[in-house]
Amino acid sequence: MQSNQPSDPMVDLAFYGGLVVCISWLVLKLATIAWQFLTGIWQACVLLFATTISTICFVKAFGYLWDVPMHTDVDLEGVEDEEFFFDEKPALKNEQVQTITPQENNSDKKIDSSEILLKSPVHRIADLKTEDQCLLERAGYVKKEFVPLGKTRREPYYVQKQKTSLEHTFVVYDIVKKLQPIVKSIEVTQNQDIKIFHKGNYYALTVVTPSDLHKHHKLTAHAKTLTKTFGANWWFVTTKSAYAKSFGRYGVTITRNQIDDWIQENFS
Repeated sequence: MQSNQPSDPMVDLAFYGGLVVCISWLVLKLATIAWQFLTGIWQACVLLFATTISTICFVKAFGYLWDVPMHTDVDLEGVEDEEFFFDEKPALKNEQVQTITPQENNSDKKIDSSEILLKSPVHRIADLKTEDQCLLERAGYVKKEFVPLGKTRREPYYVQKQKTSLEHTFVVYDIVKKLQPIVKSIEVTQNQDIKIFHKGNYYALTVVTPSDLHKHHKLTAHAKTLTKTFGANWWFVTTKSAYAKSFGRYGVTITRNQIDDWIQENFS
């Protein structure tokens, strides 16, 4: 039998009010838990990102310190730095480099024979006739200024395009020009750039540019090959004085400004 008495409004209000409070508390609690969860994920992401960045910086810093040698066998005091361009292809390629003899280098004389002219990869423009310059340009030679070894002022040259950089080619053949009147025989070879024979002994010079420092394994292997073939009679020649210490970790290194002293010490 149902009661016909009306419900008490105060009871209903208390009931629904309590229900709203309970539901609100539950929603707030769930929101708090969700916020803590999301905050934990965010903190974990930030920590992971910071750890990754720190690891990368540490690896790079360690690699830089590893690449910087602690000492070098060459005294670099008083050696002036040179200004060069490093936008060409790097040196130490495996392709064959042109072999030359002392009779083929005529950069200090007027050249009339086109056959001899094209055999040499480097020519000083001041030594060329107008028709010779036209011939070299048609043959693909590049006109560029360099500082000759032992001098301080730039001079314009025609340099033949090879697998190595123009700077590398110029320094190699400028060294050859200095050595030709002194040693018995000299040639530019594939593996060690400049091979010298004098008084029963063989010597080797390998010209290197700053871009070669990125080739750690290749430099190490090349140094081992040179040591096996020439013993202690080989050197790296860096085209930039500031990089002498960096190359010194791979082998005894001299700068392009030290070539005259090196020739005097070994062939006088």
